[in-house]
Amino acid sequence: MFSRLPANSKILAMIGAIFILLIVILGGFGGFRYFADRNNYTKGHQAYLQADCITAVNHFNKIINTWRLADIGHYSKLAEQEKAECQDFQVGVNFEANGDGRFMTRQTKRNLLLPFISGP
Repeated sequence: MFSRLPANSKILAMIGAIFILLIVILGGFGGFRYFADRNNYTKGHQAYLQADCITAVNHFNKIINTWRLADIGHYSKLAEQEKAECQDFQVGVNFEANGDGRFMTRQTKRNLLLPFISGP
């Protein structure tokens, strides 16, 4: 393939091939991270909408604690926001479990999250 090219051209062609390979590898990693983050965010958000903050935080942590080249889809930022809201909400749930939140029914819990939930 490179046998008819001068030495300088062979080096430039090899550098170009390595550069293209690097771009393909990084693009593949970025695509994989995007789909993994989207899947975890979807599962976490569904749990969040059901006021199941323990499950939601577990899925959000998978997004937040993973290194990525770029946050394609901004799932990390969304996960951090909903995780923070769930953690605040979980404080009330913990009070209830300890007998300090006597009036926290399931509907009350959902109503506490309503300001943070978009949609019905």
